Amino acid sequence: MAGDERGGGQSRWIVRTQKSKSPTFRLFCFPHAGGNASCFHSWAELLPHDIEVCAVEFPGRQRRRNEPPYLRMTMLTRSLELELQQYLDVPFALFGNCTGSLVAFELARRLRKRNLPMPSQLFVTCCRAPQLPERGTLLHALPVAILVDQLRRLGGTPPQLLDNPQMIEILLPCLRADFELAETYRYTAGEPFDFQITAIGGYRDDFVEEWEIDAWAEHSRLKLDKHLLDEGHYLVESAQSAIIKILAERIAAPAETIE
Repeated sequence: MAGDERGGGQSRWIVRTQKSKSPTFRLFCFPHAGGNASCFHSWAELLPHDIEVCAVEFPGRQRRRNEPPYLRMTMLTRSLELELQQYLDVPFALFGNCTGSLVAFELARRLRKRNLPMPSQLFVTCCRAPQLPERGTLLHALPVAILVDQLRRLGGTPPQLLDNPQMIEILLPCLRADFELAETYRYTAGEPFDFQITAIGGYRDDFVEEWEIDAWAEHSRLKLDKHLLDEGHYLVESAQSAIIKILAERIAAPAETIE
């Protein structure tokens, strides 16, 4: 997956694959806490040729590892709005994974507030609806040893990394920042969207329950498009083919009528 070239410079925020010089659709992908654009590196080859995958690279990781990460949602979505405007010249959708779902949701609300082009759809995975409060332990301020124990319980982080003190020193600042971003997020009420929301979860997800996925229905005038897979919390890794199939079908045939 190559960096984007626009205006003679390289985008710090967007990593995209140019399969077509004239894409008819763009899919912006927002990773989970601690994740990066490489989570979506294979998607461009799995989706139809005319869909351009634009993986978002947040500060504090990969090629942006020397930049300070964002700690507050408002500041992050403000920067994203400014950066993404140049890419909104064709129809597009937003895909969020876990914490990335909240980012995608708030970005869509910001685009609407600024009277900018709107996505055709919002895809959210493994994430409770934004109006629901955080439950369980707040992670971002925990001491190192306790945080590492919590990460072991959550899964998703390879044990060999958590067993390596040098890797822990590299990983934790980014993870803490992303946890703080999500745990300090405060939802404010707003009008539902006119586009459809597709919410994907797992029957065996220990962290997000089905009723918390159902609550996304509040945020669209269209019926919630819900999919529950026989998986746990980390669907992007464990159920990639099923997710790609849902994305391709929904992008090809989006909902057209408001209920």
